[in-house]
Amino acid sequence: MESPTRILVIVKHKHLDGWKQAWDEPQKIITCVLKKLHYDHLISLDDTYDSSDCRFIAVERWDPLVFLVFDLFNVEYNHLDAHLAGKN
Repeated sequence: MESPTRILVIVKHKHLDGWKQAWDEPQKIITCVLKKLHYDHLISLDDTYDSSDCRFIAVERWDPLVFLVFDLFNVEYNHLDAHLAGKN
């Protein structure tokens, strides 16, 4: 089993198409990242990315940037108690 990994993707506004897609369809950016990292077997056919192998966590926009966060292999993560000390 692979080690849990949190991935942060930062998309700059100067890449307008990617920036817009990162905000409107972040799952498509996750698919591109997984391909680049050679994790093709984790690509979600329905674009949900809600499994312990690959879980979409958040998207946030701070103009001129869009931030995407997703986890790989984090079976222990539970968004209901992740804010508690020692649970994140």
